[in-house]
Amino acid sequence: MPRELRIALLAAAAALAFADSSIVVLGLPEILARFDAQIGDVAWVVTAYNLAVAGLALALADVVRRIGPARLCAFGLVTFLIGSVGCAVAGSLGLLIGLRVVQGAGAAFVLAAALPALAAATGSYACGITTWALASTVGVAVGPAAGGILTELFDWRAIFAAQAPVALLALLALRGLPPLPPTPLAVAPTRALDRFRANVGLALVSAGLVGVLFLAVVLLVDVWRRSPVAAAVIVSTLPLAALAAPRLLRGLRDTAAAAAGAVLLAAGLAALALVPGTGLGWIIPALVLCGLGFGTAVPVLTGRALLHPRDIAGAGASSIAARHIGLVLGLLVVTPMLAHDVTRGQERATLLGVSLVLDSPLPITTKVPLSLDLHRTLRAAPAGRIPDFSRPFAARQRKDGASHALTELQRTFTEATTAPIARSFRRSFIAAALLALAAALTLPHRRAT
Repeated sequence: MPRELRIALLAAAAALAFADSSIVVLGLPEILARFDAQIGDVAWVVTAYNLAVAGLALALADVVRRIGPARLCAFGLVTFLIGSVGCAVAGSLGLLIGLRVVQGAGAAFVLAAALPALAAATGSYACGITTWALASTVGVAVGPAAGGILTELFDWRAIFAAQAPVALLALLALRGLPPLPPTPLAVAPTRALDRFRANVGLALVSAGLVGVLFLAVVLLVDVWRRSPVAAAVIVSTLPLAALAAPRLLRGLRDTAAAAAGAVLLAAGLAALALVPGTGLGWIIPALVLCGLGFGTAVPVLTGRALLHPRDIAGAGASSIAARHIGLVLGLLVVTPMLAHDVTRGQERATLLGVSLVLDSPLPITTKVPLSLDLHRTLRAAPAGRIPDFSRPFAARQRKDGASHALTELQRTFTEATTAPIARSFRRSFIAAALLALAAALTLPHRRAT
């Protein structure tokens, strides 16, 4: 196999394993409706994967050394492939979550082996690390947009079905993998603390990134009622900004760049907390800030975590675990907070909406039944789940006949009730921003030599 193609396929496998930590988020609203679940329950579709990766990654360092990257990566790809196909045909939320654990287990093997495999394919530990770090950045950032497009064009199951061919092609790249290059120079003991702090920074940045990969997507699709493709286009500003970040901020180096990235990510998340309406003039610049921060901080922190490692497998496993522990931490912090605040927000929205209906000029024979239908819609929604208030209006139009007054009331009602539900996301966005900001306090102070 040509060297460039082998490297591209191995990098694609690593990017896919990293992307799967977030690729399903734009499909979550559809999964939410398909299985009639709550926000806290469906969040486990993301959390289970990241827990499996984080839990296995650290344990695999010794296995990579004993078995070798090619065999370990092949086992991981087969396991990942089985999990992906199983997720695509899962008939219940519990089964889907269980198969996401299988996927995560396979991804842990792939990611732990991909770093030394790329070093072997490129013939250089430095090139292998650079390629692996780029794959991780692109995978995490592009994941939500890719999942959104697949969900819109087909459905959420397509997210998992589309991963099988990538895993199969990556298996071909492992045949005839060259041996590992000579081991790099040992690291001075003083560097160990720097690498630990860089991994803590990676974990906190990843925890903050949940605000974009989870909260912003739910806000766009479930509150603002954007289609998955429209949401994917909006969220794609994140990877575009992340890829542009190294060039735009090329004057910064090492710790200063990582600190600036953490601050930019926190600033973008804080801006999302204060989004004033459903227009894109605020949310897109906020996502650009998040992307610039992510694209600046993560490559630097990854480089510090893997800086001339004494043990490439162990350093890579620590970095993988740190990222996914951070994602799990972010989900565990924001998910219960969001579920609680959304429940309160939808109650306020319903009270406000019912008042608008009762004060409207519609006949009492229309607005009283409509008010009761809206109240029942709220009560029927699971705790923490955002109800679809458009259904009572559609039912009333079918029964009483469409009218300009009813259509105008629906528009006013939607605008008025969206605001308090959107404000329910504020505390969660702020919590994510604080997690990202905390990363700046953990950064190593010594510069690379």
